[in-house]
Amino acid sequence: MRKVTEQSLWNATLHHVQRHPSTASGLARVLERKAKASVRKSGDPLPEALSTWIASVVEKAKEAGHIDDTRLATAKARTLRARGKSGRAVSAALRAKGVSSDVIADVAAAAEPDADRTAAWTLARKKQLGPYREAADRKAFRQKDLAAMARSGFGYGLAAQIIDAEEPPDGPPLTVWG
Repeated sequence: MRKVTEQSLWNATLHHVQRHPSTASGLARVLERKAKASVRKSGDPLPEALSTWIASVVEKAKEAGHIDDTRLATAKARTLRARGKSGRAVSAALRAKGVSSDVIADVAAAAEPDADRTAAWTLARKKQLGPYREAADRKAFRQKDLAAMARSGFGYGLAAQIIDAEEPPDGPPLTVWG
């Protein structure tokens, strides 16, 4: 971006959204950062209308369908759940991305009823916790397994159910090197 104008901000927006899914607030931060870097590099003063231009460009990007906070939040939540993240961790990640509280609440309400349980089983499988651990080591590692589940945002009740289960819901775990 050479000289900061509303058109240069729009061009930067198109370039950015082609490569990175973004929220409205995230795009505004990117545009402000790019504008300040351009001004630093060129030595020109920061335009007084910069915040107005950024707001206008972000609104134009929303209207054009380049930015949709709900769509991004839903996709991000689905990805994080598949990785074994709890509802709390998903909400925190969405807040960090700049998604509004209303959208986060809508995404949480639209989640499947057993999403936390499914994510907890996924985490246990990925980290070899509870029923995925060798039977001889399960009792010795119970507290550590519960702590790992708690650090991932799962409540004690759910974590204890998963860790104390005799076997995973999909049958006994396979031993890789057994």
